[in-house]
Amino acid sequence: MRGGSWPAPALDDEEEPHRRRGEQELPPGARDTERAVSAENVEVARKLYELFARRDIAAAFPDYAHPDFELRVPPLYPDAPEVFRGPKGVEAWIAMIDEAWAEWRFEPERYLEAGSTVVVLARLVAEGGSSGIHLERDVAHLWVFDNGRATGIRVYLDRAEALEAAGLQE
Repeated sequence: MRGGSWPAPALDDEEEPHRRRGEQELPPGARDTERAVSAENVEVARKLYELFARRDIAAAFPDYAHPDFELRVPPLYPDAPEVFRGPKGVEAWIAMIDEAWAEWRFEPERYLEAGSTVVVLARLVAEGGSSGIHLERDVAHLWVFDNGRATGIRVYLDRAEALEAAGLQE
């Protein structure tokens, strides 16, 4: 519940040293609720990695991912869209990657909670089919959540950029 509508009077540091000037007071239990929601979002992200890795898209929608889920990718493939929508979009993206790589996977390394978003620092590992090329690359995924379901993910090739987008620092 960041940026709620609770009053935020300016305080002198001597009055309440644990609060900074202009910081909003949260209602009792709000921080616990925010932490619980963030933890729930991390668990949903973990589950979606598992389901997408198994190519079990039907199990992901609509319980874990919103039907209008958007997958946004960097412009790596010249003829491919940068946005894939809904279950069919995720299936199309996976099929596109399967066509380019004989084997590939994301290995999540760290989950960082940021309100209604979760940044996942991950490693992409891929093996080329006929080329035999081996690729390992650090990436980041910025997941967005609403009411316990993922509404989107944006893939970043630059981890610092993903952290900045979520208002985090490494």
